[in-house]
Amino acid sequence: MPRVLVIADGPERQVVMEEWVEPEHVRSDHSAAQLIERLSWGVEDAARAEQRLRRMVAPKRLREGATARSYLEIAE
Repeated sequence: MPRVLVIADGPERQVVMEEWVEPEHVRSDHSAAQLIERLSWGVEDAARAEQRLRRMVAPKRLREGATARSYLEIAE
């Protein structure tokens, strides 16, 4: 059976939505709209999970001795 996955990307990928999908789920406007709504929730959850991960990883990089650089230094 087909399924839809929404995965938060990062060092350890996290499945935030997994749903089995039947062809009937996309045949009617009502069912398709419900599927799209659930999919949008999964995408929003994945984005939040990725933001949490970035907040956890960024301070660690700074503690390991990474130096801050200006945009001009990076562009050179």
